[in-house]
Amino acid sequence: LAHSWQEQQLLRQQRLDATETSLRECLLGKEMLHFVNNYLTFMTFETLDSKWEVLQTKVRSARAIQEAIREHENFIDSVICSCHLLDSAPSALIDEIGCTCLSYGQLILGGPDRKFSDVAELGDKFHKLLKELIGSSIELLPSFLSTEKVAL
Repeated sequence: LAHSWQEQQLLRQQRLDATETSLRECLLGKEMLHFVNNYLTFMTFETLDSKWEVLQTKVRSARAIQEAIREHENFIDSVICSCHLLDSAPSALIDEIGCTCLSYGQLILGGPDRKFSDVAELGDKFHKLLKELIGSSIELLPSFLSTEKVAL
C-alpha cells in the first residue's frame, strides 16, 4: 500500500492533468493509509506499549521462572483482548479491510491501464467494511479511526 502511494506520487508529478479519476485514486489510497497507520498506532502505542511496561515490572519482580512465564502469558492474553483479536466480527472485518488495501495496492502498481471501475469497486468495498466495523464494534473507535491522529 505504501509503495503504491509512492508510485502514485511519481505518476502524479508526471501527469499534470490531475483528472478526477486520478484524484479519486489518490484520495482512496490516502484514506487506506490513514486507516492502516492509525490501527497500527492504536495497537502499538495504546495497547502494546502500556502493557509492555507492566509486564517488565512484573517479570523483574518475579521470584521464579514459572512466575515470569505466567506473567508473559497474561501479557499476551491481555494484548489479544485489547486489540479485539478474539472478537470474530471485528477481527474478520479488519482482516478483510487489510485484504482490500492490499488489492488496491496491487491494482495501482499494475500500471496505468487499470480500469477506474475496479478502483471504485475497491473504494466502495473499503468504505462499506469501515461502516460495518464501526457498527459492529463501537469500542474500537477511540484511537484508530480518529481523524486527529495520523502517524506517518
